[in-house]
Amino acid sequence: MAASSNNIAIIYIDKSRFDYYSLGSPTALSLIFPLDTVKDLEIINPPSLNTQIKSFMDQNKITPTPLIIILSENIIFSEDFPQGQVEQQKTEIQKFLDTIPFEKVNSKVFKLEKGTKVVATNQEYYDTIQKAFEKLGSITLAVIPALVLGNINTQNGLDTPTLQSIIEKFELFKQYSLLIPQNSSGKNQEGKTSSLLSPKNLRLTILLALFLILILILFALVFLTLLKKPQPPKPSVVSPTLSPVQTLNPTLPIVPFETKPPSTTSALPLNTP
Repeated sequence: MAASSNNIAIIYIDKSRFDYYSLGSPTALSLIFPLDTVKDLEIINPPSLNTQIKSFMDQNKITPTPLIIILSENIIFSEDFPQGQVEQQKTEIQKFLDTIPFEKVNSKVFKLEKGTKVVATNQEYYDTIQKAFEKLGSITLAVIPALVLGNINTQNGLDTPTLQSIIEKFELFKQYSLLIPQNSSGKNQEGKTSSLLSPKNLRLTILLALFLILILILFALVFLTLLKKPQPPKPSVVSPTLSPVQTLNPTLPIVPFETKPPSTTSALPLNTP
């Protein structure tokens, strides 16, 4: 391991608390979760839990250190499957994972001598605790289900011999870490961050993809409808037909001009003096 075993701390996560162990401390330090923060393996109030973990570290003068997280058997769902055809076994495993009542499930497949064991848990439960410590400077080396530790007794927490055994055999236990994803055959895939068999996430992704496709189809139909929409006919411009204007010359009645004969003017006699 890159980190010295003397500097490694172990966090044991249970239903309603976690215990913090280090080789330099004779007793475990525990944080019990309030019901308004954690209930039924669900983190109800993540900001509140982050604040509680920071106060826990400050009060106990805990410095950031490499962490190994052990998940209690009380928060693990497990099922054994007999040997069989690969596709049939995948179907049975999928059915088992579908029964786990959490949105984000992380699971691990372990090949046994006579079959397969699948373990699963609510990823958001341990992930929120893990990230709270990492924000304060710690690093997480592994997240290991307690049931893969063999004969090590973890029912009542961890004692000093158990701690030493976990650290001494860490290279062996590390392959069971939930931080290491697997492919469909159950083999570990180092260096990748996706988790194995998260059916609820897969269904959500498929539903979102279908929703986006339907939206695109709707937009396409609207667009095509607008293109094919008949344009209103343009009003035809009727050019007026110009007919020649008939100029009417009014006929005036012709009044005959009466010609009077010139009047005969009688010359007045001149009075001669």
